[in-house]
Amino acid sequence: MAGYVTLIPFGTAHLLNRENCLDLLLGCGADARRIYDRRFADLEEFLSRTARLTGIDQPDLQCIVCLTETCPLVQMVLGTRRRITRRIPTLASAMWVIYVDPSLDPSFFQTAERLGEMQGLTGRAPIWEVKSRQRRIAPLRNDDDSPTLDVAESENFLVLTPDTDRETAKFHAGIMCQDENLITQAR
Repeated sequence: MAGYVTLIPFGTAHLLNRENCLDLLLGCGADARRIYDRRFADLEEFLSRTARLTGIDQPDLQCIVCLTETCPLVQMVLGTRRRITRRIPTLASAMWVIYVDPSLDPSFFQTAERLGEMQGLTGRAPIWEVKSRQRRIAPLRNDDDSPTLDVAESENFLVLTPDTDRETAKFHAGIMCQDENLITQAR
Protein backbone atom coordinates (compact mmCIF):
# COMPACT_ATOMS: atom_id res chain seq x y z
CA MET A 1 0.00 0.00 0.00
CA ALA A 2 1.30 3.45 -0.92
CA GLY A 3 1.91 5.96 1.82
CA TYR A 4 0.16 9.24 2.35
CA VAL A 5 0.45 12.19 0.00
CA THR A 6 1.98 14.84 2.27
CA LEU A 7 1.38 18.55 1.87
CA ILE A 8 3.43 21.08 3.81
CA PRO A 9 1.96 24.49 2.92
CA PHE A 10 4.72 26.54 4.59
CA GLY A 11 7.53 24.17 3.58
CA THR A 12 10.32 22.80 5.74
CA ALA A 13 13.35 24.71 4.44
CA HIS A 14 13.07 27.28 7.27
CA LEU A 15 13.11 24.64 10.02
CA LEU A 16 16.23 24.09 12.10
CA ASN A 17 15.22 20.43 12.38
CA ARG A 18 14.05 19.86 8.79
CA GLU A 19 15.34 16.27 8.57
CA ASN A 20 13.70 15.43 11.91
CA CYS A 21 10.35 16.79 10.69
CA LEU A 22 10.51 14.78 7.46
CA ASP A 23 11.59 11.63 9.32
CA LEU A 24 8.65 11.94 11.71
CA LEU A 25 6.26 12.42 8.77
CA LEU A 26 7.66 9.26 7.19
CA GLY A 27 7.02 7.53 10.51
CA CYS A 28 3.40 8.74 10.30
CA GLY A 29 3.05 7.05 6.91
CA ALA A 30 4.12 9.73 4.42
CA ASP A 31 5.19 8.50 0.99
CA ALA A 32 8.73 9.84 0.47
CA ARG A 33 8.03 10.28 -3.26
CA ARG A 34 4.90 12.33 -2.64
CA ILE A 35 5.96 14.91 -0.07
CA TYR A 36 5.26 18.44 -1.27
CA ASP A 37 7.25 20.76 0.96
CA ARG A 38 8.03 23.67 -1.30
CA ARG A 39 7.52 27.04 0.36
CA PHE A 40 5.09 29.18 -1.60
CA ALA A 41 4.84 32.97 -1.66
CA ASP A 42 1.52 32.75 0.19
CA LEU A 43 -1.25 30.35 1.06
CA GLU A 44 -3.25 31.32 -2.02
CA GLU A 45 -0.42 30.15 -4.30
CA PHE A 46 -0.21 26.87 -2.34
CA LEU A 47 -3.97 26.36 -2.70
CA SER A 48 -3.92 27.15 -6.40
CA ARG A 49 -1.15 24.64 -7.11
CA THR A 50 -2.44 21.98 -4.76
CA ALA A 51 -5.94 22.12 -6.26
CA ARG A 52 -4.37 21.03 -9.58
CA LEU A 53 -2.67 17.91 -8.16
CA THR A 54 -3.97 14.72 -9.74
CA GLY A 55 -6.34 12.93 -7.37
CA ILE A 56 -6.53 15.70 -4.76
CA ASP A 57 -10.30 15.80 -5.17
CA GLN A 58 -10.79 12.04 -4.66
CA PRO A 59 -12.76 11.19 -1.50
CA ASP A 60 -10.52 8.20 -0.74
CA LEU A 61 -7.32 10.28 -0.86
CA GLN A 62 -4.94 9.42 1.96
CA CYS A 63 -3.20 12.63 2.88
CA ILE A 64 -1.19 14.30 5.62
CA VAL A 65 -1.22 18.08 5.90
CA CYS A 66 1.67 19.32 8.04
CA LEU A 67 1.72 22.89 9.32
CA THR A 68 5.20 24.16 10.20
CA GLU A 69 4.39 27.77 11.14
CA THR A 70 2.44 28.17 14.34
CA CYS A 71 2.62 31.78 15.43
CA PRO A 72 0.12 33.34 15.79
CA LEU A 73 -1.62 30.04 16.49
CA VAL A 74 -5.20 30.94 15.59
CA GLN A 75 -4.23 32.41 12.22
CA MET A 76 -1.42 30.05 11.18
CA VAL A 77 -2.99 26.78 12.31
CA LEU A 78 -6.74 27.06 12.70
CA GLY A 79 -7.19 29.74 10.04
CA THR A 80 -4.94 27.92 7.57
CA ARG A 81 -6.80 24.65 8.07
CA ARG A 82 -10.14 26.32 7.49
CA ARG A 83 -8.95 28.08 4.34
CA ILE A 84 -7.46 24.88 2.94
CA THR A 85 -10.53 22.73 3.64
CA ARG A 86 -12.86 25.37 2.27
CA ARG A 87 -10.93 25.39 -1.02
CA ILE A 88 -10.14 21.65 -1.15
CA PRO A 89 -12.89 19.88 0.83
CA THR A 90 -11.31 16.41 0.54
CA LEU A 91 -8.51 17.61 2.84
CA ALA A 92 -10.98 17.89 5.72
CA SER A 93 -10.44 14.15 6.23
CA ALA A 94 -6.64 14.37 5.99
CA MET A 95 -4.41 13.64 8.97
CA TRP A 96 -3.49 17.12 10.23
CA VAL A 97 -0.05 17.44 11.81
CA ILE A 98 1.66 20.39 13.46
CA TYR A 99 5.44 20.36 13.64
CA VAL A 100 6.51 22.87 16.26
CA ASP A 101 9.88 23.62 17.80
CA PRO A 102 9.17 24.94 21.32
CA SER A 103 12.47 26.82 21.28
CA LEU A 104 11.16 28.88 18.32
CA ASP A 105 7.56 29.13 19.57
CA PRO A 106 7.80 28.85 23.37
CA SER A 107 4.16 29.82 23.93
CA PHE A 108 2.70 27.18 21.57
CA PHE A 109 1.65 24.60 24.17
CA GLN A 110 0.30 27.19 26.60
CA THR A 111 -1.76 28.88 23.87
CA ALA A 112 -2.91 25.54 22.44
CA GLU A 113 -4.14 24.39 25.84
CA ARG A 114 -6.18 27.59 26.22
CA LEU A 115 -7.86 26.93 22.85
CA GLY A 116 -8.33 23.19 23.13
CA GLU A 117 -7.29 20.03 24.90
CA MET A 118 -3.93 18.26 24.68
CA GLN A 119 -4.31 14.50 24.87
CA GLY A 120 -0.90 13.14 25.76
CA LEU A 121 2.42 14.49 26.95
CA THR A 122 4.33 17.34 25.36
CA GLY A 123 7.13 15.91 23.24
CA ARG A 124 5.34 12.55 23.03
CA ALA A 125 3.16 13.43 20.02
CA PRO A 126 0.05 14.65 21.80
CA ILE A 127 -3.18 14.99 19.89
CA TRP A 128 -4.59 18.51 20.15
CA GLU A 129 -8.36 18.71 19.95
CA VAL A 130 -10.00 22.05 19.26
CA LYS A 131 -13.76 22.30 19.47
CA SER A 132 -15.31 25.07 17.47
CA ARG A 133 -18.90 26.17 17.41
CA GLN A 134 -20.37 26.70 14.00
CA ARG A 135 -23.86 27.76 13.10
CA ARG A 136 -25.63 25.47 10.67
CA ILE A 137 -28.92 26.21 9.03
CA ALA A 138 -31.42 23.43 9.68
CA PRO A 139 -34.89 24.14 8.27
CA LEU A 140 -37.58 22.14 10.03
CA ARG A 141 -40.10 22.55 7.19
CA ASN A 142 -39.94 23.99 3.71
CA ASP A 143 -42.00 27.02 4.76
CA ASP A 144 -39.95 27.57 7.93
CA ASP A 145 -37.80 30.63 8.58
CA SER A 146 -34.74 28.35 8.66
CA PRO A 147 -33.82 28.35 12.34
CA THR A 148 -30.20 27.80 13.15
CA LEU A 149 -28.64 25.23 15.43
CA ASP A 150 -25.26 25.42 17.09
CA VAL A 151 -23.20 22.39 16.23
CA ALA A 152 -19.93 21.69 17.99
CA GLU A 153 -17.25 20.31 15.70
CA SER A 154 -13.77 19.31 16.63
CA GLU A 155 -10.51 19.53 14.76
CA ASN A 156 -7.67 17.23 15.74
CA PHE A 157 -3.99 17.79 15.15
CA LEU A 158 -1.08 15.46 15.85
CA VAL A 159 1.62 17.64 17.44
CA LEU A 160 5.22 16.70 16.68
CA THR A 161 8.32 18.36 18.14
CA PRO A 162 12.07 17.79 17.74
CA ASP A 163 11.84 15.65 20.91
CA THR A 164 9.24 13.28 19.43
CA ASP A 165 10.62 9.87 18.48
CA ARG A 166 9.54 8.18 15.25
CA GLU A 167 7.84 5.19 16.90
CA THR A 168 5.70 7.44 19.09
CA ALA A 169 4.74 9.54 16.04
CA LYS A 170 3.81 6.35 14.18
CA PHE A 171 1.73 5.05 17.08
CA HIS A 172 -0.20 8.30 17.55
CA ALA A 173 -0.72 8.69 13.79
CA GLY A 174 -2.31 5.24 13.88
CA ILE A 175 -4.65 6.38 16.64
CA MET A 176 -5.65 9.44 14.62
CA CYS A 177 -6.29 7.31 11.51
CA GLN A 178 -8.35 4.85 13.52
CA ASP A 179 -10.42 7.70 15.01
CA GLU A 180 -10.97 9.23 11.55
CA ASN A 181 -12.03 5.87 10.11
CA LEU A 182 -14.57 5.42 12.92
CA ILE A 183 -15.93 8.93 12.33
CA THR A 184 -16.17 8.32 8.56
CA GLN A 185 -17.95 4.99 9.07
CA ALA A 186 -20.47 6.63 11.42
CA ARG A 187 -21.48 9.19 8.78
